[in-house]
Amino acid sequence: FTGGFKRLEIPGSVLRRFYDLADERTAEDKTLPYEPRPTRPGRDGAPLRLETGDLIYFDVTRDGKAVRELSFSSIWRGRADQLDANGLPATAGNTGNFFRALGDPDLLPMAPERTPERAIVTIAERMLGYVEDVPKDADLGRPGRAMASRLRFTDAKLAAVQTVETWYKNGELVPLRVLDSPKPPSPSFYFENGGKPIAKPDLQVGTQRPQGRKMYLHPHRGAGSEPEPFRSKLTPAQVQQRPGGYKQYSEAQLLNSGLVYEFAVPFDNLSRTELGLLVYALTPADGDAFWHKFGMGKAIGLGSVKIEVAGIDLVNRAARYTVEGFSRGRYEGGGDAEVTVAALRKEARERMDPDVRKAVELIGDPGKVKFPVHVPSVRGAYPELETFKWFVENDRSKPEEKQQLRPIRANTTELPTLKTWEEL
Repeated sequence: FTGGFKRLEIPGSVLRRFYDLADERTAEDKTLPYEPRPTRPGRDGAPLRLETGDLIYFDVTRDGKAVRELSFSSIWRGRADQLDANGLPATAGNTGNFFRALGDPDLLPMAPERTPERAIVTIAERMLGYVEDVPKDADLGRPGRAMASRLRFTDAKLAAVQTVETWYKNGELVPLRVLDSPKPPSPSFYFENGGKPIAKPDLQVGTQRPQGRKMYLHPHRGAGSEPEPFRSKLTPAQVQQRPGGYKQYSEAQLLNSGLVYEFAVPFDNLSRTELGLLVYALTPADGDAFWHKFGMGKAIGLGSVKIEVAGIDLVNRAARYTVEGFSRGRYEGGGDAEVTVAALRKEARERMDPDVRKAVELIGDPGKVKFPVHVPSVRGAYPELETFKWFVENDRSKPEEKQQLRPIRANTTELPTLKTWEEL
């Protein structure tokens, strides 16, 4: 710069953040982010990189000596980085770093360059297997590590005798409600801060805690519930007006409720602890107290499935090669009376973290859903339209009125809920 203007440094961390955010948007839609017209003719999804002569918006560090933020737009997308004393990004605000800040390295994937602090193979990786995440151009000086799964899930096939028709409404193509969800970081949804609301500008690595993985609630089946919460009520014109238009619109043939399928889970060399964890994962509770969510449309009321373990068949490898074992069948049932679903599940439950156990069992219980399940909305708006408005109103509200999705703890008795906002 000349004429009284001073030259400002653009640190590498600032450029990396700009390119990371740009690449994230391009992965969603190759026309995004929008570049200044007509500076990139025929870009067509190519990575957006700064070029000499670009006109950009920027912000400076606290000491005024360097650039701390870059954008082609005056309203830019931020990222919840951990900042240094001068306001520069020190730790990138990505999923891995938020979980790294919890202090448990085993929550991170097995990736030697990104997660060198990993020291053990977790019980889930021992059972389901893993492949070390190694970049193609990396030179570890050794082969990448991998472990094969000791579980196999067979295809689920319709049981021979059924009491209901297979297809819902004779196989009608049902227009599904838009499959939309709050996108990260959405701190009022995906993070916790000791019960206090979190404003998006305040979200930083190491300051707030991620709530964990996303799980889907079952549909509300009580008085006044929608008979078809999954069916879209949008007109073609309304669908076209949504961002992305028909990209989020789907039609599907649905299977009827009440169908029975059968499948098996062959396993090899599981310890009693591992077998108990498998049993718990399949059936955390008896009867209708826990249902899984499978397949497409989990967020709009589809895919609720109850699993029942019909039996546990074990193979005694040593006995198979005896004279007596030669004449017996391959499987020996559950063996002694202690190898039962109830006993194994009880042992697994007792070893679990109480908060995690309560979250799994509360979210999976259809009887605990007391209100309609949909993306939070403002009063009078249909949940498929302008789903961002609830978050706008929540951010605008007074600190004492802001809503935050409460975490589930061991003493939680009801599913946390959010209220509808009045649009201002």
